[in-house]
Amino acid sequence: MEKKLIYFLCTGNSCRSQMADGFFNAVAGDRYEVKSAGLQAHGLNPRAVQVMKEAGVDISGNSSDVIDPEILNRADYVITLCGHADEHCPVISNPNVVKWHWGFDDPAKATGTEEEIMAQFRSVRDAIKARIETFVERVRSQEQRGANTLERNYHALLPGKIFMGGAADVQQMVDEEGVEVVVDLRGEAERCAASDERVEWIKVPLGDEAVEPQEKLLQSAIQSVVQAYRDGKKVAFHCGGGKGRTGMVAFGTLLELQLANSIGEAEIMAKNIRPALSIKPAQREALEALYKS
Repeated sequence: MEKKLIYFLCTGNSCRSQMADGFFNAVAGDRYEVKSAGLQAHGLNPRAVQVMKEAGVDISGNSSDVIDPEILNRADYVITLCGHADEHCPVISNPNVVKWHWGFDDPAKATGTEEEIMAQFRSVRDAIKARIETFVERVRSQEQRGANTLERNYHALLPGKIFMGGAADVQQMVDEEGVEVVVDLRGEAERCAASDERVEWIKVPLGDEAVEPQEKLLQSAIQSVVQAYRDGKKVAFHCGGGKGRTGMVAFGTLLELQLANSIGEAEIMAKNIRPALSIKPAQREALEALYKS
């Protein structure tokens, strides 16, 4: 069976993509061809080599390479590890490639004492390792069910920027899209549905149990999504099943960003993206109170 190709990209192929390359080869190199590269080749960072050695993975023989268009276009998975690589990744002509962004801080930019700098390298190393282990397990589970690639039950309201789904989809949105802000519309939620501590969790409880007026809470939820987007952050919003409350915020977000001119138009646009969206009469009234058709 031909191995699937994973291509990890960052700015300089010096730290993050090298760590990912090393860990993925260690965890699943028997089943995947793993390569890494950068927009530039900054050379292998000695601290990255050291912390990976501490974790039992030797990357000292790796080379630091610039993105190869041939490899990029035959890859099954292209995974960017920093915002710069995500934004400036060359155009991929392969229509079957699956591209994800996993954002990690650049440990090479850490300052302070040597101990503090090494602590940052170890923190990034451990975060990359955890992300890869989750990814490999999820792919393995999908393959056992006969799927060729990971199923996605969430959708992008605005590609690469704003995502929506149900509570069960949040961790996947964080893992695979690099979501930084999660707007949770569940009144019953006690914690974020994603376990990543770096994610900003904003709870805006929509629904019958809400103590504030529905229109006020809806406006707050929409503004939270829009503000995160305008701040340049990847944001996701969700309720329990990703239908009613998620639909309200999806329609309102399109209107707030002036991508739709009426509730009806916003509804058509959003349902074309996520057909499961369906709002109740009371939810429509709350929208109409904010946005007159």
